[in-house]
Amino acid sequence: MMAQCFSGAFANLIYEGGDPEGPVALQTRCGFFATVETRPSVGCTPLVNEADYEDYSSSFFAGLSGRDRVGNPAPSADYDQDGQVTYAEAHAFTKWMRSPLTGRFPPRRHGSSGKPLTRRC
Repeated sequence: MMAQCFSGAFANLIYEGGDPEGPVALQTRCGFFATVETRPSVGCTPLVNEADYEDYSSSFFAGLSGRDRVGNPAPSADYDQDGQVTYAEAHAFTKWMRSPLTGRFPPRRHGSSGKPLTRRC
């Protein structure tokens, strides 16, 4: 998970030699990037109120942990209700939290059994 400005440039590391024209590298890799290689990320200013901070990494880790960056409970990112939050679900949660359509997929705090969800990576 990379939240830095221009971090999307690191996505090329899935290719041999970092060349997107080359074959995919033999090593299994997974990456989540806050922005594309040509754009800055959010939070590049000292004037950010941490409680109002809405960036990719804050939402991603809130999806995994169930808590926002200041410790408040976050909606559940366990979309398939299996009691575990995957990286794919955390990414989907991040997109949902940052979307103008937020609310389209209702957040869940409990699994189908009614028990509180646990979070494991």
